[in-house]
Amino acid sequence: MTYSKQDISHIANQHEIGLPPDWTGVDAVYPLIDLIVEQGGTVILKFDGERQPDQGDNGKITVIAQGGCLDGDLIRGDFVDLDSSLCHLLGCYFSRPSDEAGDR
Repeated sequence: MTYSKQDISHIANQHEIGLPPDWTGVDAVYPLIDLIVEQGGTVILKFDGERQPDQGDNGKITVIAQGGCLDGDLIRGDFVDLDSSLCHLLGCYFSRPSDEAGDR
């Protein structure tokens, strides 16, 4: 599934975190990333200058989340831009069924 900035803004509002629908960058969504960490999760953002998206690579940015309420599962994706990678990470994590995600 693909998540939009508006989806992430809605998720943030559910957690009483004010986030405008036109947010951009890590600073804006850091409170949501911090929630993942508080639940015992690990979040990795990797920027790889050797990747060449125009030559078949999936993108220079890799996002990974593991641990915490993921219970052995892994969220991973490669993206061309930062905001898309953050939408994927946060959308996948916070859209898990509540019985799997614990007290989010």
